[in-house]
Amino acid sequence: MPLKDGRESFVKQVFITVSPKLCSAIKNHISGLKRFGTGDVSDQSSILHMHDIMDDLEEFTEIPDNFCDLPHEHYPLTITYRKFLMMLDGTCRTSFFDAFYGEMKTSFERGHSRSHAVQTFIELKEVTYEKFATFYWPRFNADLTKKFAASTVFTEIISHIKGAYQTSRPYVGKLGREDYVMLSDKRFSSLNNEKRDRIYDIFLEYESMKCTAKEFDLSDFVNSLHSSLVSEGYHGDMVDFVYIDEVQDLTMTQIALLKYVCMNIKEGFLFAGDTAQTIARGIDFRFEDIRSLFYTAFLAETEASNQGLKHGKKVHLSDMFQLSQNFRTHCGILRMAQSIMSLLYFFFPSSVDKLNPETGLVYGEAPVLLESDNDENAIMTIFGESKTTHGNLRGFGAEQVILVRDDAAKKQIIDLVGKQALVLTIVECKGLEFQDVLLYNFFGSSPLRNKWRVLYGYMKDKNIIAHSEEISHPGFDRSKHYLLCSELKQLYVAITRTRQRLWICENTENYCRPMFDYWKKLCLVEVRLLDSSLIQAMQTGSSSDDWRIRGTKLFNEGQFEMATMCFEKAGDAHREKLARAAGLVATANRVISTNLELGKASLQTASEIYESIGMHEKAATCYIKLGDYKKAGMVYMQKCGTSKLVDAGDCFAMAECWSEAAEVFLKAKCYSKCFSMCSKGKNLFNLGLQFLQQLEEEHSLENSKSLEVSAIRTNYLDNCAQHYFERGDIKQMMPFVKAFSSMDHVRAFLNSRNLVDELWSLEMEMGNFLEAAGIAKHNGDVLLEVDMLEKAGLFEDATRLLLLHIIVDSFWSSNSRGWPPKRYAEKEQLLSRAKEMAEKVSECFYCFVCVEADALSDVNKTLPSLNCTLVEGRKCANLLVEVVASRLILDVHLQSRASGYNIELGPGSEDENSCSNMLASNQMSPQTLFYVWNHWKSIIIKVLSHLRHTDGLELNDYAVMYEDLCAKYFGLRKDGEVDRYVVLNVNASWLSIAGRNSLQQDGNRCFLGALQCHSCAQCFWMNELSSVGFSVLKKLESIVQISPKPSSSYTLVRTILIINEIAKFLEEPQFSMPKNTKLRSFFVLCERRFFELVFLVWSDGTTRSLLHLLDSPAAYGLIADSLSANLRPANKNLTHGHLGRTTMLLLHAAQLDEELLSRLLQYLDNNSEWAEFFRYFKRFLDSGGDRSSLILNFKLALDFTFNVKWKDELDYISPICYVGLMECLGFMASSYLIQNDFICCTKSLLVNMLECRTSKAYIDTCLVSKLSPDSDLDRLAYSSGRFIYQTIITILTTKHMLQEWVHKTSSPSSTSYKPVLLRLVVTLYPLILTLSLGNCYEVTHNLLRNEVFKDLPVEFSQKIVHALQMKSRTPSNFTRVLADALAAIGDNMVVIGSPKGPVICQNLNAYMISKEDLHDVPKIMALLCPEEPSSDQETPLSEKSDGDKSGNVISGNIPKAVPDNEMEHRSKIDIIEILYEKLEILKADKDGLKDPRRVIEYLISALPWLEEGGLLAAIDKRLLEDVRRICSEFENGSAWAQRNACLAVEKLWKGENKLPMIFRMVTAARLSRIENQATFQGMNDRSNDAATAAVDTHADADGCSDDDVKPDTGEAAASTSKKGVQKQKSKKKSKKSKGRGKK
Repeated sequence: MPLKDGRESFVKQVFITVSPKLCSAIKNHISGLKRFGTGDVSDQSSILHMHDIMDDLEEFTEIPDNFCDLPHEHYPLTITYRKFLMMLDGTCRTSFFDAFYGEMKTSFERGHSRSHAVQTFIELKEVTYEKFATFYWPRFNADLTKKFAASTVFTEIISHIKGAYQTSRPYVGKLGREDYVMLSDKRFSSLNNEKRDRIYDIFLEYESMKCTAKEFDLSDFVNSLHSSLVSEGYHGDMVDFVYIDEVQDLTMTQIALLKYVCMNIKEGFLFAGDTAQTIARGIDFRFEDIRSLFYTAFLAETEASNQGLKHGKKVHLSDMFQLSQNFRTHCGILRMAQSIMSLLYFFFPSSVDKLNPETGLVYGEAPVLLESDNDENAIMTIFGESKTTHGNLRGFGAEQVILVRDDAAKKQIIDLVGKQALVLTIVECKGLEFQDVLLYNFFGSSPLRNKWRVLYGYMKDKNIIAHSEEISHPGFDRSKHYLLCSELKQLYVAITRTRQRLWICENTENYCRPMFDYWKKLCLVEVRLLDSSLIQAMQTGSSSDDWRIRGTKLFNEGQFEMATMCFEKAGDAHREKLARAAGLVATANRVISTNLELGKASLQTASEIYESIGMHEKAATCYIKLGDYKKAGMVYMQKCGTSKLVDAGDCFAMAECWSEAAEVFLKAKCYSKCFSMCSKGKNLFNLGLQFLQQLEEEHSLENSKSLEVSAIRTNYLDNCAQHYFERGDIKQMMPFVKAFSSMDHVRAFLNSRNLVDELWSLEMEMGNFLEAAGIAKHNGDVLLEVDMLEKAGLFEDATRLLLLHIIVDSFWSSNSRGWPPKRYAEKEQLLSRAKEMAEKVSECFYCFVCVEADALSDVNKTLPSLNCTLVEGRKCANLLVEVVASRLILDVHLQSRASGYNIELGPGSEDENSCSNMLASNQMSPQTLFYVWNHWKSIIIKVLSHLRHTDGLELNDYAVMYEDLCAKYFGLRKDGEVDRYVVLNVNASWLSIAGRNSLQQDGNRCFLGALQCHSCAQCFWMNELSSVGFSVLKKLESIVQISPKPSSSYTLVRTILIINEIAKFLEEPQFSMPKNTKLRSFFVLCERRFFELVFLVWSDGTTRSLLHLLDSPAAYGLIADSLSANLRPANKNLTHGHLGRTTMLLLHAAQLDEELLSRLLQYLDNNSEWAEFFRYFKRFLDSGGDRSSLILNFKLALDFTFNVKWKDELDYISPICYVGLMECLGFMASSYLIQNDFICCTKSLLVNMLECRTSKAYIDTCLVSKLSPDSDLDRLAYSSGRFIYQTIITILTTKHMLQEWVHKTSSPSSTSYKPVLLRLVVTLYPLILTLSLGNCYEVTHNLLRNEVFKDLPVEFSQKIVHALQMKSRTPSNFTRVLADALAAIGDNMVVIGSPKGPVICQNLNAYMISKEDLHDVPKIMALLCPEEPSSDQETPLSEKSDGDKSGNVISGNIPKAVPDNEMEHRSKIDIIEILYEKLEILKADKDGLKDPRRVIEYLISALPWLEEGGLLAAIDKRLLEDVRRICSEFENGSAWAQRNACLAVEKLWKGENKLPMIFRMVTAARLSRIENQATFQGMNDRSNDAATAAVDTHADADGCSDDDVKPDTGEAAASTSKKGVQKQKSKKKSKKSKGRGKK
């Protein structure tokens, strides 16, 4: 039905029943309802409609034999169960009946409704009960069948052995012997184990005989459908509702088929039936079995796929709904029927479903037990009386019947009554109903005989008779009384056939008395004497119409003999003949297997009768059953009209009359069948050609027919040509080939059969160059194919093929491994030819080819040209060009020296555009190497991903590109088939051994399956990724070994991250890199160098660069990975040095996830200060809370670290790192004061803190906090400041400890002692001013006394020390001095907040920033660092800001980036200072220069400076080589090698006296630096003299005695002027004398 919104949708309902008659009646009723719905109220149904039960499928010819796309006009669909099976079979891919069609198989069209002839043929192969009983049963072993009824065995086979649905194995088709025998224990049965075992033997014998006869039974069909639907799935329409009537006539496996077509488990199934009427042979049914089947087969399997649940409610089978209201008969009959059911419930509770008693609407006569007062047969009494009394054959009417037990009794009664009454067996009357029923001699003919007396036991049990009555009766025994069940069911059916009167008559009282007594006790019957008055009352008359109607009903039920009699009484000769003929056919079906002669005679007679009444189709069916297929075909063709021509053709096909079949099929327009017949023999081939010509003429104007004829023509000519080809008669074959409708067809046919010569001759004859090219392709001649394509004008194809040829020769010719491209003489000429052909196609294609040709060319290329090729390849989406160009650029990088790389780059240099611009400028950097590697790798990774996921998937545009890249690179050509390629060079190294073994040769060509190609390609690309990746790592490793400079530190750190990322990529299992050897060294390098270099970036003040680095996942991963490699041996906790490094990076990055926190805590004591700090740090980052806990634990952690016995630690925190952490703590702790007070700091510190994300976040919390003053934060600000103050004072007053600390934790590239000293001092003073921690003048005097200022910059020390000479020692005056001193060294003071006290004076040389300004960080940064504007182009603070009001704003600042030469100069100065300080410490130790190991360690730190310091001209080259060898042996050698290194050092020191030269060079370099510094201006007073002395140079500048090292002014002249040296010498002597004097 259409939906309300107009969509094409409707409810699909199917009504299924076993009975064709009931199906026809329901179908007519539905048609009437449909007509009524359209306004047609005419009643077209007729009770006289004749439906031959022998033609089960006759009414369904218009319904296709499949459920696929069934038109909605067929719904609601009303079909028999057999039609349902046929439709399921047509929906499956393979038909169950294919095995039975034989030669006819090719002429059948799957899914279409089968012709009547084919249906008849199928029916002849089916084993029904009648065929089983008449043909098979007598042939079984008599010892097995003894004491068994054929119906019992057939029922067991069909219902249980082959029809039972097994939950565990539902589709095996049959029960095993053991499972079947065990059924005797599971349900009520009269069959014990021994009997079941015999029945199973009969079953096996039956199956063997059936297989030999090539026949089937319905269970075979059903089980085959189950198997097909499970393996293939159901692909037809799903229906919404299924209604099954007479369900008691179906087995469980037959019912289980319904679950495939309907998934509406909740309400989609309705089963109707009556188990009390289960007397059909082969069926043993209960409704409880359906309930069990529903839960095991329907619901359980559906719930497994989540389709059985809806709205959260579990689906369950509803209770059985009983139709207890009977409209057919009256209460008296119903009570008697219920009495039978009560017996069934008592004796056989599991064989029938217990239902409520039926009720009637009317009352009628009680059933009558007839008694005779003489010994005459009651039938003779009734019908003999009729003859004598009335003198005619009145007898029973059309609505009366005599029911008997079986066919023998029926024959006996018919002999007695003749045509006076209808006589049926109980089985035959099922489905019929009459006004009056005479049940004759049911008990007298019962096989139970005296065993009926068991009923007395029931009557006593139910108190129907008194227990005291002495009536002998046997006890109920299942094995003895098993027949009682079927007897009671038959009795129930017989009783319920009547609508009004029921007479029960027996010849003897011996066997019927128990039942009669039962009925009498229940007052259900009336006993009457059979006299003339009763006989007269029993007999009723009927009209001709009554007899005709009854005859029609009997005919529709298959009771042809009685139907014939009825039609005779009605005087309807036509129907009489029809019934008689149908009866003959039924007889033939029953006896033909045992009495062939009688069966054939019956069919012959029937066919003649059918023809006499014009029912030619029925006559043809008889001829088919006779095996006279030709005669049947003639009848169909000549007498049944065009609608039966297909049947005629099928009959001729079964008769192997191929020409007649072909002609008939042609007339029926079944062209496929027609030419199938013409293909049956060579003599028919020419006939087929004639038909084709005829069809082309007839259908030249009918497009649909012409298309069909074209397809038929192609298929037929193919078959004919194939026939001659298989015979080797090529000459006879060619006319059929030339008759093909197209040359494409000709080529396909000849090519597929490798008839290359014939095809070549044909193509050359017709001048088809393109096709000639195809043959060249088949022969594997690529260049010839290119020539042919060019001549055919297919320049694009020719160009692509030529380029493929060049690629194969470049990459895979002899001794080539796929890279680099091989050079050969003809390449440039072939590339030029490719460009010439491409120019003839289009400008776009020409550009495409030029780019590819440039990539493949042997002409030497520069980086800019290669980069241009790469860019052009990306523009035109040419992956091959991208791969080749990027690999060539990689080669240039890998073949260049590390010194050729530009490493002085900053953030942004790794961007794709920046890298591309660098390459275009002929420059290389680690970032460009990584950029090109990534580009090349990403293509290869995508190719590998494509190669791994090509099974059965449709290729998208990207997949096509990757497939095309592989085909090009490896020299593959698609063969036209989906799953294989032509390999142009079978000797190519990319082919694995397995790939070579899988090659299939066809002439000069070799094919390889797509899967094998993909497998070999995967191996090649993975090896390439591994090899190239490792080469890139080695090159990057050499770069990061370069001594760092401030300008190169960012790039070197970025290079470390690149190495780590590539190594992790190569660590993946598919690359098979040995983790513990090659790659492990790179990871160790990354972990070691990362922290060294990243702190160079940090110490240089380039915080933004640092953040840029830390934001990368690789950096964060390195931090996490480095933890396990930096543990203290004693307790496996993190070293203090690595704790400091890690903390500093995490503070700047403001990153700490749960995983990293967990790893940190793993390497810390759970309750340690650092563990607590990290926990609160994580909380602060997550929520911004717990500020006081964060500050407190930060201070405790730093305090703990400072008090460690650091001299015993292998890896202790460096001074510069510790100072940085203290700065961060101090700034954050004092940030609380910004709200209501102020803080002082330096410009560099503020910039650092604003760019440090943690401190910036902390400041933000202080700015937004509007709560009442926090006493904890206030207290912590002062306690933290006090801690920092005391710590710095401790360090500054013990300078030697700081020097040792710096020396222990320093490296050649690390910060030296003096910058740390300066950081401590400039941190101390602002902190004192901010928190009022002490008197700045006293602190200054203390520092002066400890000679701190002499190691600080002169310009700074001069101004600070000058404060001691001021008369007014006020805080504000010192603040002014400090501001000027900081400005002198370019690190101006910054005052943040709202100063209220006297500390901050007017016109202060400092930046004044209000707390409101802190909300706009970009403006502050623009103010402090004007040469580095923010990315947002924010303007600096306005002139009206608070800073301008408070005083002069001085914009002197520390540059974030300096020119490369200046940075290099600073780096050299720092290294010289470090080397000099180390030398001083070494000399200060009396055993320092005597310990060869310590000397070697010093040489290792000095070697980079010696190699790159510009002093190579001043040092003996042999000495430098000796130093290199000694350092290398000591660092990388064994204990033996280290011992040799120590001996070599002693030789250089004591033997050859060469080492002092190196020490002198270090001293001279430092003297040169000092000479270039500005000296103090003269001071007038003693304080100035003291300050001058404090900042003067150390006495004994080179630190060596006259015997150890003698200054060599000649050597030092390389870096200083003579005048400078002399001046320095004079200073040196003066200081020496002062030093001695003090001593």
